[in-house]
Amino acid sequence: MNASIPTSSLIHWIRFSNKIMGSSEYSLGNVFLSYKDGLVLRATDGCLTSWIRLGKSEPFQGEIPLPLKIIRGFLTGEKSLYIDLKFQGDMVELQNGNETLRMKISQPEPRQRMLPYRQVSTLQQREIRSGIDFVTAHQEEGDFLRISTSSDTLLFWGQSHTITTVCSYKVDNTLKMCFSIPYASCRHIVKALEIHNINEKMILGISKEKLSLIHPDFAMEVCGEPQCPGIQEVRKAVISEAYETLSFSAREFSNYVSRAASVTPRDTTISIVRRGKILRFYSSKGSLQYTAQIDVPHGKPFRAEVSAHRLRTALSRMRSKYVLFEVLGDSLRLKNTKGTRFIFLNLLSL
Repeated sequence: MNASIPTSSLIHWIRFSNKIMGSSEYSLGNVFLSYKDGLVLRATDGCLTSWIRLGKSEPFQGEIPLPLKIIRGFLTGEKSLYIDLKFQGDMVELQNGNETLRMKISQPEPRQRMLPYRQVSTLQQREIRSGIDFVTAHQEEGDFLRISTSSDTLLFWGQSHTITTVCSYKVDNTLKMCFSIPYASCRHIVKALEIHNINEKMILGISKEKLSLIHPDFAMEVCGEPQCPGIQEVRKAVISEAYETLSFSAREFSNYVSRAASVTPRDTTISIVRRGKILRFYSSKGSLQYTAQIDVPHGKPFRAEVSAHRLRTALSRMRSKYVLFEVLGDSLRLKNTKGTRFIFLNLLSL
């Protein structure tokens, strides 16, 4: 089999594949080449898988594994126009004119295919990337991104310890569904979409075991579970009427939280307390204390506690000039002025 691939394109998609696989999955350190109406590059982290059509190629059977780390090394600083690929027997050859890389490879395996899916809806790539990023940035291993649709609304949401984040989009022709995706693969999606930052409309699809994301230039499939525990409570919290709303400069509020996070250990919480006409921020660890306060109108007292570091991470992705504080029955709802991004904190007794 012979193929010739533009060098810039191959470098781009190898970088993309590296983000799909993540930095700690070198036990899964192969990318795979196969033929399907052209040369196809596949990468996986064991849960998330991507397929990219690289260009024209002679047909061949099965999937050929190539070590990503070695391919990246060969392409580092490469300035030739094309990379020639040749497969013969158990040998693969990459050539750029002046240099040649030859490797012995294992026997081709059967080609991995995407599962058939039902289309749920469509969203712009930028909305998918920024929504997943906002919801999962404060999470950690073992957490899940939840994706839920109902009527004309699509929700990305996630929880970790003392904080719940929600991103809401209005969409057309939505198929009702609910799906949970592991945190690590969500972050790989975000990083890969940052590499291929072309804001085309993407299809969201669902099968029994996978969520599909289809872009004109690539396709993704990610494992998970077709369930979203707590979704009814989240939907209710998003649309509930607030008892009271306070508006703050996003920069000013974020500065207080960032300072608390910067001067205290990572597991430290920040208390946000309103009494009378004062909104107070308080964080302490051992003999170390940080306090700040803002004058506010007199209203219902409340207290919430949250990880300062997790709240700082979520606030940095709110993308709003102002943050609205809305007091609900049992939670404090922070949202952007567009009403599309929410941070929920549990209210505690004073």
